[in-house]
Amino acid sequence: MVRELQEGRTKEIFKWVSIWVVLAASIGTALTVPGMSVWTGDKPESAQALPAQTKAPEDASPSPVSMAASVQPSPSPAPARFAIANTDGLGVYIRRSRADADKIRAWRDGTEMVEVGPPQETNGVTWRNVKDPAGNTGWIQDRYLATPTLPPKPAASATPAPSPTASPAASAVSGGTLNQLELLSSSMTGGYGFVLVEGLVKNISGKSLQNVIAVVSWQNVSHKPVQKGEDFILLNPLAPGQVSPFKIVTSSSPEMKLYVVSFKELSGEEILTLDSRKR
Repeated sequence: MVRELQEGRTKEIFKWVSIWVVLAASIGTALTVPGMSVWTGDKPESAQALPAQTKAPEDASPSPVSMAASVQPSPSPAPARFAIANTDGLGVYIRRSRADADKIRAWRDGTEMVEVGPPQETNGVTWRNVKDPAGNTGWIQDRYLATPTLPPKPAASATPAPSPTASPAASAVSGGTLNQLELLSSSMTGGYGFVLVEGLVKNISGKSLQNVIAVVSWQNVSHKPVQKGEDFILLNPLAPGQVSPFKIVTSSSPEMKLYVVSFKELSGEEILTLDSRKR
Protein backbone atom coordinates (compact mmCIF):
# COMPACT_ATOMS: atom_id res chain seq x y z
CA MET A 1 0.00 0.00 0.00
CA VAL A 2 2.75 2.38 0.91
CA ARG A 3 4.65 1.51 -2.27
CA GLU A 4 1.61 2.28 -4.38
CA LEU A 5 1.28 5.67 -2.71
CA GLN A 6 4.96 6.50 -3.37
CA GLU A 7 4.69 5.53 -7.04
CA GLY A 8 1.60 7.67 -7.40
CA ARG A 9 3.31 10.60 -5.79
CA THR A 10 6.34 10.22 -8.09
CA LYS A 11 4.08 10.20 -11.17
CA GLU A 12 2.35 13.30 -9.87
CA ILE A 13 5.71 15.07 -9.45
CA PHE A 14 6.88 14.21 -12.97
CA LYS A 15 3.54 15.37 -14.30
CA TRP A 16 4.00 18.84 -12.79
CA VAL A 17 7.67 18.94 -13.81
CA SER A 18 6.64 18.31 -17.41
CA ILE A 19 4.13 21.12 -17.22
CA TRP A 20 6.77 23.50 -15.80
CA VAL A 21 9.19 22.55 -18.58
CA VAL A 22 6.65 23.38 -21.26
CA LEU A 23 5.81 26.70 -19.61
CA ALA A 24 9.45 27.64 -19.13
CA ALA A 25 10.33 26.86 -22.75
CA SER A 26 7.61 29.25 -23.91
CA ILE A 27 9.11 32.17 -21.94
CA GLY A 28 12.83 31.27 -22.43
CA THR A 29 13.95 31.03 -18.80
CA ALA A 30 15.74 28.47 -16.73
CA LEU A 31 13.69 26.15 -14.62
CA THR A 32 15.17 25.04 -11.37
CA VAL A 33 13.92 22.12 -9.44
CA PRO A 34 15.45 21.06 -6.18
CA GLY A 35 18.33 18.81 -7.04
CA MET A 36 18.32 19.55 -10.82
CA SER A 37 18.63 22.32 -13.39
CA VAL A 38 16.87 22.40 -16.77
CA TRP A 39 18.23 24.52 -19.72
CA THR A 40 15.44 26.00 -21.79
CA GLY A 41 17.43 27.30 -24.79
CA ASP A 42 18.65 30.78 -23.80
CA LYS A 43 21.64 31.81 -21.68
CA PRO A 44 20.68 31.87 -18.08
CA GLU A 45 21.00 35.16 -16.31
CA SER A 46 23.24 33.63 -13.71
CA ALA A 47 25.64 32.19 -16.30
CA GLN A 48 29.11 33.72 -16.30
CA ALA A 49 30.42 34.97 -19.69
CA LEU A 50 33.38 33.04 -20.91
CA PRO A 51 36.47 35.18 -21.09
CA ALA A 52 37.27 36.33 -24.65
CA GLN A 53 40.06 34.39 -26.21
CA THR A 54 43.18 36.40 -25.76
CA LYS A 55 45.39 36.71 -28.79
CA ALA A 56 48.88 35.49 -28.20
CA PRO A 57 51.06 38.52 -27.52
CA GLU A 58 53.30 39.42 -30.38
CA ASP A 59 56.95 40.02 -29.92
CA ALA A 60 57.11 43.35 -28.14
CA SER A 61 60.71 43.94 -28.96
CA PRO A 62 61.25 47.13 -31.04
CA SER A 63 62.04 46.90 -34.68
CA PRO A 64 65.75 46.69 -35.27
CA VAL A 65 67.44 50.06 -35.62
CA SER A 66 70.97 51.04 -36.26
CA MET A 67 72.82 51.18 -32.99
CA ALA A 68 75.35 53.55 -34.47
CA ALA A 69 74.57 57.07 -33.36
CA SER A 70 74.06 59.62 -36.09
CA VAL A 71 77.14 61.73 -35.86
CA GLN A 72 76.38 65.35 -36.63
CA PRO A 73 79.31 67.31 -38.02
CA SER A 74 80.39 70.03 -35.67
CA PRO A 75 79.81 73.52 -37.06
CA SER A 76 82.82 75.12 -38.66
CA PRO A 77 84.22 78.06 -36.71
CA ALA A 78 83.45 81.48 -38.09
CA PRO A 79 86.28 82.92 -40.18
CA ALA A 80 88.45 85.55 -38.53
CA ARG A 81 87.67 89.14 -39.42
CA PHE A 82 90.04 92.08 -39.53
CA ALA A 83 89.85 95.78 -40.26
CA ILE A 84 92.37 97.89 -42.15
CA ALA A 85 94.32 99.93 -39.61
CA ASN A 86 97.64 101.64 -38.85
CA THR A 87 97.93 103.32 -42.27
CA ASP A 88 97.69 106.93 -40.97
CA GLY A 89 94.67 107.42 -43.21
CA LEU A 90 96.51 106.41 -46.39
CA GLY A 91 94.94 102.96 -46.73
CA VAL A 92 96.62 99.83 -48.04
CA TYR A 93 96.51 97.61 -51.14
CA ILE A 94 95.27 94.05 -51.29
CA ARG A 95 97.61 92.05 -53.57
CA ARG A 96 97.21 88.90 -55.64
CA SER A 97 100.49 87.60 -54.26
CA ARG A 98 102.91 88.64 -51.54
CA ALA A 99 104.84 90.75 -54.04
CA ASP A 100 104.66 94.52 -53.49
CA ALA A 101 103.86 95.26 -57.13
CA ASP A 102 101.11 92.65 -57.56
CA LYS A 103 98.27 94.98 -56.52
CA ILE A 104 94.54 94.55 -56.92
CA ARG A 105 93.13 97.68 -55.29
CA ALA A 106 93.49 99.88 -52.22
CA TRP A 107 91.22 100.09 -49.17
CA ARG A 108 90.93 102.74 -46.51
CA ASP A 109 91.20 102.34 -42.72
CA GLY A 110 88.23 100.57 -41.13
CA THR A 111 87.43 98.41 -44.16
CA GLU A 112 86.62 94.89 -43.01
CA MET A 113 88.49 91.87 -44.41
CA VAL A 114 87.63 88.18 -43.93
CA GLU A 115 90.43 85.66 -43.53
CA VAL A 116 90.25 82.84 -46.09
CA GLY A 117 93.53 81.01 -45.47
CA PRO A 118 96.44 80.66 -43.09
CA PRO A 119 98.99 83.49 -42.81
CA GLN A 120 102.38 83.13 -44.44
CA GLU A 121 105.72 84.79 -43.86
CA THR A 122 107.93 86.25 -46.58
CA ASN A 123 111.28 87.86 -45.81
CA GLY A 124 110.33 88.23 -42.16
CA VAL A 125 106.98 89.91 -42.98
CA THR A 126 103.71 88.19 -42.06
CA TRP A 127 100.97 88.32 -44.71
CA ARG A 128 97.36 87.36 -44.22
CA ASN A 129 95.21 85.73 -46.90
CA VAL A 130 91.93 87.70 -46.89
CA LYS A 131 88.88 88.56 -48.96
CA ASP A 132 87.87 92.20 -49.40
CA PRO A 133 84.31 93.63 -49.62
CA ALA A 134 84.47 93.46 -53.44
CA GLY A 135 85.10 89.71 -53.34
CA ASN A 136 88.78 89.91 -54.26
CA THR A 137 90.98 87.33 -52.54
CA GLY A 138 94.57 88.30 -51.87
CA TRP A 139 97.22 89.26 -49.33
CA ILE A 140 97.70 92.14 -46.90
CA GLN A 141 100.53 92.59 -44.44
CA ASP A 142 99.52 91.66 -40.91
CA ARG A 143 100.69 95.01 -39.49
CA TYR A 144 97.88 96.75 -41.42
CA LEU A 145 95.14 94.49 -40.03
CA ALA A 146 93.47 94.73 -36.63
CA THR A 147 90.54 92.99 -34.98
CA PRO A 148 87.44 95.11 -35.65
CA THR A 149 85.77 96.49 -32.54
CA LEU A 150 82.38 97.03 -34.16
CA PRO A 151 80.35 94.91 -36.62
CA PRO A 152 80.31 96.16 -40.22
CA LYS A 153 77.65 98.74 -40.93
CA PRO A 154 75.11 97.87 -43.65
CA ALA A 155 75.46 99.87 -46.82
CA ALA A 156 73.12 102.84 -46.90
CA SER A 157 70.30 102.54 -49.44
CA ALA A 158 70.51 106.21 -50.30
CA THR A 159 73.49 108.38 -51.05
CA PRO A 160 73.94 110.89 -48.20
CA ALA A 161 73.95 114.55 -49.05
CA PRO A 162 77.45 116.01 -49.33
CA SER A 163 78.65 118.08 -46.44
CA PRO A 164 78.81 121.80 -47.26
CA THR A 165 82.24 121.96 -45.64
CA ALA A 166 83.69 118.96 -47.50
CA SER A 167 87.38 119.31 -48.21
CA PRO A 168 88.88 118.91 -51.72
CA ALA A 169 90.13 115.48 -50.63
CA ALA A 170 86.54 114.20 -50.79
CA SER A 171 86.84 113.97 -54.58
CA ALA A 172 89.59 111.39 -54.08
CA VAL A 173 87.20 108.88 -52.51
CA SER A 174 86.40 106.12 -54.99
CA GLY A 175 84.93 102.67 -54.27
CA GLY A 176 85.46 102.99 -50.51
CA THR A 177 89.12 104.04 -50.77
CA LEU A 178 90.80 107.38 -50.11
CA ASN A 179 93.17 108.02 -52.98
CA GLN A 180 95.67 110.87 -53.04
CA LEU A 181 96.97 110.51 -56.59
CA GLU A 182 95.38 109.77 -59.95
CA LEU A 183 97.36 107.94 -62.61
CA LEU A 184 96.25 109.58 -65.85
CA SER A 185 98.43 107.80 -68.39
CA SER A 186 101.48 105.58 -68.89
CA SER A 187 103.31 103.89 -71.77
CA MET A 188 106.26 101.55 -72.22
CA THR A 189 108.87 101.68 -74.99
CA GLY A 190 112.19 99.91 -75.38
CA GLY A 191 115.33 99.68 -77.48
CA TYR A 192 119.13 99.36 -77.34
CA GLY A 193 118.93 97.23 -74.21
CA PHE A 194 116.80 99.69 -72.23
CA VAL A 195 113.11 99.98 -71.41
CA LEU A 196 111.27 103.22 -70.60
CA VAL A 197 107.96 103.77 -68.76
CA GLU A 198 106.61 107.29 -68.62
CA GLY A 199 103.28 108.94 -67.85
CA LEU A 200 101.29 111.58 -65.99
CA VAL A 201 100.09 111.66 -62.40
CA LYS A 202 97.72 114.13 -60.69
CA ASN A 203 97.40 115.19 -57.06
CA ILE A 204 93.72 114.71 -56.14
CA SER A 205 94.17 115.18 -52.40
CA GLY A 206 93.58 118.37 -50.48
CA LYS A 207 97.22 118.92 -49.57
CA SER A 208 100.62 119.28 -51.21
CA LEU A 209 102.58 116.08 -51.59
CA GLN A 210 106.35 116.16 -51.31
CA ASN A 211 109.03 113.78 -52.52
CA VAL A 212 106.63 111.57 -54.49
CA ILE A 213 108.44 108.59 -56.04
CA ALA A 214 107.12 106.68 -59.04
CA VAL A 215 107.74 102.92 -58.89
CA VAL A 216 107.50 100.57 -61.88
CA SER A 217 107.53 96.80 -61.45
CA TRP A 218 108.01 94.73 -64.59
CA GLN A 219 106.46 91.26 -64.70
CA ASN A 220 106.52 88.21 -66.94
CA VAL A 221 103.43 86.69 -68.57
CA SER A 222 102.64 84.86 -65.30
CA HIS A 223 102.57 88.16 -63.37
CA LYS A 224 105.72 87.27 -61.49
CA PRO A 225 108.01 90.26 -60.76
CA VAL A 226 111.10 90.40 -62.97
CA GLN A 227 112.62 93.82 -62.30
CA LYS A 228 111.83 97.08 -60.55
CA GLY A 229 112.78 100.71 -61.12
CA GLU A 230 111.89 103.96 -59.39
CA ASP A 231 112.51 107.69 -59.55
CA PHE A 232 111.07 110.99 -58.28
CA ILE A 233 108.28 112.56 -60.30
CA LEU A 234 109.20 115.78 -62.06
CA LEU A 235 107.32 118.25 -59.79
CA ASN A 236 108.17 118.59 -56.11
CA PRO A 237 106.09 119.44 -54.19
CA LEU A 238 103.00 118.42 -56.11
CA ALA A 239 100.24 120.89 -55.28
CA PRO A 240 96.54 119.89 -55.06
CA GLY A 241 95.10 119.49 -58.58
CA GLN A 242 98.54 119.70 -60.21
CA VAL A 243 99.70 117.18 -62.86
CA SER A 244 103.30 115.97 -63.06
CA PRO A 245 105.16 113.81 -65.58
CA PHE A 246 107.21 110.82 -64.39
CA LYS A 247 109.78 108.64 -66.15
CA ILE A 248 111.63 105.44 -65.20
CA VAL A 249 114.38 103.87 -67.32
CA THR A 250 116.08 100.53 -66.69
CA SER A 251 117.85 97.76 -68.56
CA SER A 252 115.54 95.50 -70.53
CA SER A 253 115.00 91.74 -70.32
CA PRO A 254 113.12 89.35 -72.63
CA GLU A 255 110.86 88.42 -69.70
CA MET A 256 109.62 91.97 -69.22
CA LYS A 257 106.14 91.71 -70.74
CA LEU A 258 103.95 93.62 -68.27
CA TYR A 259 104.43 96.48 -65.83
CA VAL A 260 102.70 97.93 -62.77
CA VAL A 261 102.94 101.60 -61.75
CA SER A 262 102.67 102.74 -58.13
CA PHE A 263 103.79 105.68 -56.04
CA LYS A 264 105.32 106.04 -52.60
CA GLU A 265 106.63 108.60 -50.17
CA LEU A 266 110.30 109.09 -49.39
CA SER A 267 109.75 107.06 -46.21
CA GLY A 268 108.68 104.13 -48.36
CA GLU A 269 105.00 104.38 -47.40
CA GLU A 270 102.75 103.67 -50.34
CA ILE A 271 100.51 106.45 -51.70
CA LEU A 272 97.03 105.29 -52.68
CA THR A 273 96.44 105.95 -56.35
CA LEU A 274 93.31 105.96 -58.50
CA ASP A 275 94.06 104.34 -61.85
CA SER A 276 92.25 106.31 -64.59
CA ARG A 277 94.28 105.06 -67.55
CA LYS A 278 92.36 104.11 -70.68
CA ARG A 279 92.55 100.39 -71.30
